[in-house]
Amino acid sequence: MNKKALMITAGIILALVGIFSYANANSFKDQALENKQEPETVIVHTTSALDLSDRNQLVGWADNVFVGKVVKKKSSKKLNTLPETQFAVEVKKNLKGELTGTIVVNQQGGYDEEEKKTYVIEHDKLLEEGKKYLFVTKHNKEQNFHTLVPEYGDLLIENDVKYNKLVKEFKTVSTKQVPFKIDPGPGPDTGNN
Repeated sequence: MNKKALMITAGIILALVGIFSYANANSFKDQALENKQEPETVIVHTTSALDLSDRNQLVGWADNVFVGKVVKKKSSKKLNTLPETQFAVEVKKNLKGELTGTIVVNQQGGYDEEEKKTYVIEHDKLLEEGKKYLFVTKHNKEQNFHTLVPEYGDLLIENDVKYNKLVKEFKTVSTKQVPFKIDPGPGPDTGNN
């Protein structure tokens, strides 16, 4: 074999080695990506003293009902056993209450760093930055944030039609709200219940 043929053969062999090395490296990269697991999601089910699906009861329980735009995720903390996630939310329109500016909305659920798990309350996905929602919240004076009602207190507004429908409906509900009152059971009404 002459020198020129030997150089061409060596070039072909080197090119093939390069191609196989690149293919193997990419297959290892793809395999590594496949093995990288998403954190486990834990769905937490709750019970309530009122029917949260009844909007008259829901609004009667709430301190505030408003349309807001999620500006950004701020933080996450455990107040009890589960993580809770806080978001900066710009208030756009009040339907109950008088909130203004940018406030902190708290959502029960979130990622737990220690357990490497994501907790979701009643399939209620975490709020997304840049999106508008109709919020139904209760003010937490101690933490100075507004905790939303899982599943029923963060209604995504995708367009103007949905916005108009929700605003009209919740304005009407605000006039027919059923104030939350704990029933003490049998016995006289003391006026404190």
